[in-house]
Amino acid sequence: MTKEPFFAGHRILSYSKVESTNGLAMQKIKDQQAQHGDILIAEYQTAGKGQQANTWYSSEGANILCSFICKDIQLPVKNLSSVNMLVSL
Repeated sequence: MTKEPFFAGHRILSYSKVESTNGLAMQKIKDQQAQHGDILIAEYQTAGKGQQANTWYSSEGANILCSFICKDIQLPVKNLSSVNMLVSL
C-alpha cells in the first residue's frame, strides 16, 4: 500500500471532450498511466456515468466533470464518509 497522503492534484489532466472521465480514469489505471492524485477534468462528456449505473447528462460547461485517482489509500472504514465530504468540498 502507498504511504502517500490522501491528496489530489499532483497532475491535472484536462480534456475538452471525453466519453466519460470515470471510463478514462479506469483505462489509464489499466494501462498503468495513472498516478496517485491524478485529476481528470473534461468540459463535456458524451457518455458520463452517474451513481448505480445511471447516465450522467450535463450541458457543456454547466457542471464539474471530473474523476480523481486515489491508489491504495489506507483509510479506516469508520472514516469512509469523510471521503464524500472531502470530494463535495
